Amino acid sequence: MAEADGPQMIFGDAKNRELVASFYGELPFNKLYFELMADFLSRLSTKLNLTCQTPTTLKILEMGAGTGGTTKVLVPMLAKLGIPVEYTFTDLSPSLVAQAKRRFKPYPFMKFAVHDIEQPPSEAELVSSQHIVIASNAVHATHSLHVSAGNIRKFLCPDGFLILLEMMGSLHWDDVVWGTLEGWWLFDDGRTHAIVDEKHWEKELLGSGFKHIEWTDGKLPEVRVQRVLVAMAADVPPGLKSLSVADRSGANYHEHDEEMNEEHIRARVAAADKYVKRTIEGFSVTPLSTSANATSSASSSVSVLVTGSTGSLGSHIIAHLASLPTVDKVYCINRHGPGGLKARANADPQKRQIQALESKSIHLDQWSLSKLEAIETDSFEAQLGLDMEVYEQLVDSVTHIIHNGFPVNGLRSLEQNEPQFATMRNLVDLAAKASAARGPNSKITFQLVSSLSAVGKYPYTHGGQTQVPEEPLDMDSALPNGYGGAKVICERVLRETLGQHPERFRAAWPGLRLRQNRLLEPHGGPWFSFQIGPDPTRLP
Repeated sequence: MAEADGPQMIFGDAKNRELVASFYGELPFNKLYFELMADFLSRLSTKLNLTCQTPTTLKILEMGAGTGGTTKVLVPMLAKLGIPVEYTFTDLSPSLVAQAKRRFKPYPFMKFAVHDIEQPPSEAELVSSQHIVIASNAVHATHSLHVSAGNIRKFLCPDGFLILLEMMGSLHWDDVVWGTLEGWWLFDDGRTHAIVDEKHWEKELLGSGFKHIEWTDGKLPEVRVQRVLVAMAADVPPGLKSLSVADRSGANYHEHDEEMNEEHIRARVAAADKYVKRTIEGFSVTPLSTSANATSSASSSVSVLVTGSTGSLGSHIIAHLASLPTVDKVYCINRHGPGGLKARANADPQKRQIQALESKSIHLDQWSLSKLEAIETDSFEAQLGLDMEVYEQLVDSVTHIIHNGFPVNGLRSLEQNEPQFATMRNLVDLAAKASAARGPNSKITFQLVSSLSAVGKYPYTHGGQTQVPEEPLDMDSALPNGYGGAKVICERVLRETLGQHPERFRAAWPGLRLRQNRLLEPHGGPWFSFQIGPDPTRLP
């Protein structure tokens, strides 16, 4: 196997740098903390009465600035403040520094330099020169936290401080991505992992010369994954009360925290109840005995409808389905591509679907491609946004539905996810009509691809249990954003409609959530091994 330089692969290509910059700078989990840091600096300038007439220039040095995710939030804010400021952007990579110099050219108060966090100030005039040093998820990637923190301390004025953004809890996806790079395992200072918690940081920072450490906290479990630390070079002034770790976990804080959290959960549960009730209102299935047009001996052909088939998971799902000899047709239902009405009129859904597959290195043979029929539509509209002829074709042929299409946007509220509830109801109605059309000897399968977000708070609301059970769960287990809550609502819609008629439908909801690597098998097993059709191993 050929070896390659990981950082060079990531940062040596313009397109890859753009992707990484988007990850660091636009990921809500990071951006929230950048905004918090900006707010802190803004309030600090007000507290210190800094104005454009202030004789002293506020000097800020950012270390390990990389693709500029933090910089692009802080620098525009500092420019708006109109105070005398000097912001120095540094990174170990000369190419990233050169890129930043071009990108931030409109800000005349910025300086740029190549610097290694593991090294002390390279010039005597830089020693004790900075009021603030900022580092975002960079210091952990060094050999020794103690040595790196000591080098940072040398840049600070006697009354200066460090603002440090760091992950405090290891995440598996972080290890899968960054753990493949040698730099992730540079440490030789006694750590067992690149990521350590706030108490470890406090110990290292105090041991390297800082006098007082504070960090962000809050009532949600997410705040414990990543924190902003403020490390002061000077002692806390007499009379200034320190909010210690003990204070944060004290009885009064804890009781208030629980009260606010329970109130928040109750409100979310009530909102979910309303959305579910509204979404399933009027749902019914036609009794087979009164369905005059139902074919008692339904066709043995298998047609699977898959939503969101241009995404990564959707592409692999349809590729696998199309390769199965037991599958005759795969309907690929996607949102419209980019552009307005004119672009839609000229769009070729089939071409876009094939391009999506090829972009993921999926190349189907002609036999498999012939099974695919791509349709672009506004699925939240009546009849999935389709004309009657196409809709009736789906009613007459669809045997399995895999609802995989769902906009992954953690910033949307429950209200902004209402179109997803409409889509869910439309798909449920399609399944009901398909069941009536096929008669008593055939069941319609409906699989909802849910999300870890639907159970992200389960340990927090269930006494610290880390093993999430394979059973229906409610809003108290979902992450506190619209995406996680909307997934739970869609699960409930499926459970309270098709799930009430097991004699007609195989409805798979949370008990087969994708977190268990199951997709179409209610009895368990990896989804890439299932069979559809007359095979003895077909779905029960």
